[in-house]
Amino acid sequence: RAAAGTPDRMEVALVLRDGSAWGATVELTDRWREIAVPLSSLERTPLVLLPRPYPRFLPYRLHAAVESAAPDLAAIDGLQFAVGAEHFDGTPDGAHGFEIERVTLHQ
Repeated sequence: RAAAGTPDRMEVALVLRDGSAWGATVELTDRWREIAVPLSSLERTPLVLLPRPYPRFLPYRLHAAVESAAPDLAAIDGLQFAVGAEHFDGTPDGAHGFEIERVTLHQ
């Protein structure tokens, strides 16, 4: 749910062992609810490199050179949750945050 009490957005992505990330943007409300993200809706998204690379001129986002058409679920290494200006039409005014109770994967 949105932590600030107002509607919000965030990206959720599957991170694969090959460095690729497959994600979708979800709409958040101030209520606890289940949000289903169909695997067919996932698109390639950059992987955020954390901790932040040093020196700072190195890229913060990795665009993995992988040519697969869909994520390989057997290769999932983790999850990435992101909130950024690109999720708010370039106007990320105010505080943004989210709370997650659990994540499950259903095929």
